Amino acid sequence: MQRCLSRTAGDVTGSNAMENSVLGASVSSNHGAYEFRILQAGTLPLQPDGSVAVGTEHRCTSVLIWPANERPSRSNTICVDPCFTDEGFRQTAAPVLCQLGLSVSDLSYCFVTHEHRDHWPKFPTEQPDSLRPLPISPTGAGFPGLSTVPCPGHSPRLRALRLRSPENHDVWIVGDAVLNLEWLQAWGYYWPNFYDVAAIVKTWRSVATILEADIIMPGHGEPISVTADLMRQLLTSFGDAEFSSVCPEVTKRLEQRLNDLVCRDRPALGRVQNTSQ
Repeated sequence: MQRCLSRTAGDVTGSNAMENSVLGASVSSNHGAYEFRILQAGTLPLQPDGSVAVGTEHRCTSVLIWPANERPSRSNTICVDPCFTDEGFRQTAAPVLCQLGLSVSDLSYCFVTHEHRDHWPKFPTEQPDSLRPLPISPTGAGFPGLSTVPCPGHSPRLRALRLRSPENHDVWIVGDAVLNLEWLQAWGYYWPNFYDVAAIVKTWRSVATILEADIIMPGHGEPISVTADLMRQLLTSFGDAEFSSVCPEVTKRLEQRLNDLVCRDRPALGRVQNTSQ
């Protein structure tokens, strides 16, 4: 039997502890929440089994965020990974911006999760002059409630952007640290990038960190809700992931996250059955 244990920001291990604790203060209050809308639905032709979905465009997920207590405007909008294809912009970004009463020239700030060219700013027309890098200080000054979390593996300097939604969901926009649900469920990594063992292990550790979220915005797919059922599946299959034996702490973190979710969803039970007993 494993007891349901609550954890604080101080329990977060590794280099993410300080940045996670920065956001922790905003999660417990009504200040610092952000609205978000998908500007481009990410897709990926390469499948985890190595097959290619013919006709599927390679494009990243792009997200627009702004403070929940404000109207989106030229001064407060943040575009994450704004690398648009012509079709992706036409399908989603153009109608969403129109609905919000915005144009491309109204986009204020840009946050790029990592340096790969399929995430770098690119617009069907000229890049807006108004777009500038998002300043995030260690204290969150300027954009209270936002923080970045290092998620190396797919790219050494990949950073996730973490925020709280008005519904109090912990939302992580993670770039290619998680490609999409299918790649996550397969414990797959984007092998055309020629990973070495260290990068693969870093990827699994980053995934374990990201799974602390309520909602994951992956680099090339639809939003992922982190549920107990998903965690059970990932925990069961992690032993088959490449080099999982090199990072046994990932299994422990997955187990703890599953325990947390079950305790949250079934508070009356107060504990989770250990399947090994």
